[in-house]
Amino acid sequence: DAAPKAGKGPKGPKGPAKGPCKGPPAPGGKGPPAPGGKGPGGPPAAKGAGGKAGGKPGKGGKAALETKPAVKPSQPMKPLWWNKMVFGAQLQKGETIWDEVKDEMDRLPIGELTLRFSKSAVAQKEKPKKEEGEKKKEELALIRIITDPQIVVGKEASLRKLPEPSEVAKALDELNDKILDVEMLQVVKDNACPNPAQLKELQEARQKNPNVPLALPESFMWVIGHMPAYQQRIDVWSFAQSYPEQHASYDGALKDFLSVVECFQESEVLPHLLGIILAVGNYLNGGTNRGQADAFDLETFGKLEGIKDATGKDVRHFIFDLFLNQMTEQANTFLEEITPCMVNINRRIAKDSDGVEKLDKSARIVFEDFDMCVNALHGEFVAKHETMQMILSYFEDPADPFKMQMPAIYSEAKEKLDALLTLKDTAKEKYAQLLKWFKIQSMKSSDFCVLWDNLMVPSNLILNADMKMKKDFMIPTFCQNKPFTADELQILWQFKEFDAKSKLPKKKAGQRRRRRFSQRLRDAQAAADKASAEGQAPPAPGGAPGGAPAGGKAKGKLPPPGKGKPLGLRPD
Repeated sequence: DAAPKAGKGPKGPKGPAKGPCKGPPAPGGKGPPAPGGKGPGGPPAAKGAGGKAGGKPGKGGKAALETKPAVKPSQPMKPLWWNKMVFGAQLQKGETIWDEVKDEMDRLPIGELTLRFSKSAVAQKEKPKKEEGEKKKEELALIRIITDPQIVVGKEASLRKLPEPSEVAKALDELNDKILDVEMLQVVKDNACPNPAQLKELQEARQKNPNVPLALPESFMWVIGHMPAYQQRIDVWSFAQSYPEQHASYDGALKDFLSVVECFQESEVLPHLLGIILAVGNYLNGGTNRGQADAFDLETFGKLEGIKDATGKDVRHFIFDLFLNQMTEQANTFLEEITPCMVNINRRIAKDSDGVEKLDKSARIVFEDFDMCVNALHGEFVAKHETMQMILSYFEDPADPFKMQMPAIYSEAKEKLDALLTLKDTAKEKYAQLLKWFKIQSMKSSDFCVLWDNLMVPSNLILNADMKMKKDFMIPTFCQNKPFTADELQILWQFKEFDAKSKLPKKKAGQRRRRRFSQRLRDAQAAADKASAEGQAPPAPGGAPGGAPAGGKAKGKLPPPGKGKPLGLRPD
């Protein structure tokens, strides 16, 4: 109803309690009853506003009139404590967006609004059912059988690296390693292959909801799960793709370990160094039942540091002073001979929990670890080869890529892995011979290498150096997995001063030409591969042509140790 004109009109109900000043005029006509009871005064009105409700406007000018129709809810509602603004008071025409805002009362679902937000509103029982129904409807937007959020996120992140599911299935069928390389095939194996229970669950969900799309992991599972023998096919192909890298790693490590064993077996100077240590021990034990020894156990190396002179230097200082300074040429030769053992040790300066520096030493190649790795790789090959033979009967098409290619791939793998087993057994036998040569009943290969490194490069000589010496010499020379010379060893033992400005003596031309035995083996392998490709006879490991034993050494009776001859035979 339109508000009546200002002036005399029918008397309205009594307005709210008076505030500190007179309130604004109430609209004419009958208004809603004021809330009962005493209450605080109303908000202050503009000066000069009219008096009683429905009365004349005051001297302040025109009254502010509400433009929206009055509303009377069917029930008392929860209040919204906002700051009310009306045109003619807080708002002026043509200044705000509110000129364009129209009354939208007829759009409101008044019944729901009253039911939910009246003061007497209570929680409706239907509400949770409704939300549950909406939730179910939301879940059906995509078919998912994997519901753990963390697993879903991980799988989807990995599967986004792959092509479309149909293209992946085609690559699996055609054994296309350009689309599915080793890494991508592993992604498929880990994230896109359903187990039988998952495939059954996925089929049931698809039957119930044929028009609902599949989530990303489920879309891959659906396509791949319908390939014949998909799990076995992927397992067999995955091994065929991944084993060459493992084979190359194990082959290189075993050949490097063989060079460690042979560097002691073939050393010409080793008996001289042991002879010096034996002589020193016999002199120290002279006049006792420990003297006059013909040999000693290698664990004696660890006891030398406990015998110190008056200045605190142990007996090793005396031994290497003699060896490095009076047997210089032999010392240079010896350092070259045992380089494979020295570079097999990783040396790193670290700090313990108290902040004290320590030198960590560890063997880079531990034969016992690679022994287990090779056996495990061969065992995996045997299992996958049996799987391959079994599933070949699943493919009736003689032109199937799996049936045409996989037997040849596994035949080649068998040859390589059999050769790797032979190399491993050779290294194991030679190491056993080496221990027997040193009269050692049993010792792990890493302990053997660290034993010699502790003799040559004591930890305290590196740790006790000042910071500048560590930075300029100790760390670059002894902590970066590279060979060191006799001159550098003299600086370590403080027989020579280190001068950062001057260069250390260069190696002789003959010394520069000599390379690590493991590098020669790798060169020989490369030459063998090249010769095989050209249809020539490959050279034997070590560079000897025509398959002769490397170095031209004849087979037969083992020579006595210490005469510069190998204890065992090089593999042809």
